Amino acid sequence: MASQSDKRFKVLVTSPEVPKAAIDLLKKSCDLGHTPVVVNEPVAELTIALMVAAARRFTRDVLHIENETWITWSHKWMLGYDIKGSTVGIPRSQNETTSIFVNVARGQIADQKALYNALTNHTIFCSRIRCNDTEPLPKDDPLMTLPNCVIIPHLGTATEKATENMALVAAHNVLRGLAGEPMISPAYQL
Repeated sequence: MASQSDKRFKVLVTSPEVPKAAIDLLKKSCDLGHTPVVVNEPVAELTIALMVAAARRFTRDVLHIENETWITWSHKWMLGYDIKGSTVGIPRSQNETTSIFVNVARGQIADQKALYNALTNHTIFCSRIRCNDTEPLPKDDPLMTLPNCVIIPHLGTATEKATENMALVAAHNVLRGLAGEPMISPAYQL
């Protein structure tokens, strides 16, 4: 990482998630840009997909098919929850047993031990997590053993359009920074 007096960089452009420490350090020695806005829609789409998949129990139902335990139509084992009319927001300690926890932000937002306890005690119904404290999550992590917890890779922006848009914004940031013009999305304005 560059020091405060490091002048090797004139412009540095990164992905959407720039660590605050890097911003504080680098903004003193170079123009720092990132690509946050173009990722909003694909991350929102992933969030909705995870909510629907959790509420309708897609993962469990697909496992029945893959394990050949899906013998016939049975409303009882396929029964999920409606999203319409549900409360969406920050979880509280008095969650209902039908609560679904979806985290598409960095893993550090959620206390993984508390999440494990809530899932095993059925304080919450299920969890869908995009990122964890460690990526990839170790195979022996307790969350990996839970049927009501689905861990997915860091793929919130993993679409062709999002990747293309991130590259375009990054390129424009570099060109504008090198020309001494304001960047489209400077990271130091966070």
